[in-house]
Amino acid sequence: MARSFASQTSDQVAVPDYAGLLQYSSASILAWFKRAAAPTSGANLTIYQELLPDVAEIFINMLATPGADNGALEVAWEGTLRASFTSTNLFDDDLWHWLLLVRRSSGTFVELYVDGVSEGSSATNPGTNATSKTIKWGGQLNSSFGGRLACCAAFARTLDINEARTFAFGRPPSGSVDFYHEMMGGSPEPDWSGNGRNGTLTATTVADHAPIGPWFGLNLGWMGAFVAAAAAAGQPTMRRWGGISHMRPSWRR
Repeated sequence: MARSFASQTSDQVAVPDYAGLLQYSSASILAWFKRAAAPTSGANLTIYQELLPDVAEIFINMLATPGADNGALEVAWEGTLRASFTSTNLFDDDLWHWLLLVRRSSGTFVELYVDGVSEGSSATNPGTNATSKTIKWGGQLNSSFGGRLACCAAFARTLDINEARTFAFGRPPSGSVDFYHEMMGGSPEPDWSGNGRNGTLTATTVADHAPIGPWFGLNLGWMGAFVAAAAAAGQPTMRRWGGISHMRPSWRR
């Protein structure tokens, strides 16, 4: 399943008192998202963690300023310094995409991938901040996502693009999964990592999510093999399946 986020004042799934991502020098965020045309004002928040406004934060916004950047993803990762950039492409196309945001300890410190393709990066080392703060999927204050999220996860390490793609298409990576929310519709939203970081649910509605790998209930049989092969080739197979609810992954039964 997926969750649909609409209200700018309520719809969200939150993990309270979580220090993880801002205190790590290596980390990753992975999620599926789908957004129709962006509105004409404001920013559409997909993922957000803030210590104090403009002091320490992580966010992935969908820009909604009229003009060429409308529908682009804006990224910021800030511990002591701010690493920020905007995606090359626009994603307010009402199609499912998977994103990977990585925080590295050296070199290209922060980089965003969408559907396995790099969409921007920063060479600024954002530093760390160990203060606990809620991380949220969905909207925040005056920012409304107005789209759908599914299979949202945070990791205490940098995923490479191949293992991120494998996870996005239905197989769990090994080690350092901080929390993982499938957005299946439970309240609270269960954390499948085993770390007990369940999501506090506010509003939202259950929505459909196209079938991928074992979510289609086939344990990577002939269709799973097709999806896996397409994923390995970097194809955005989610676009091919439309809006069909997926089943609970067989490796979690």
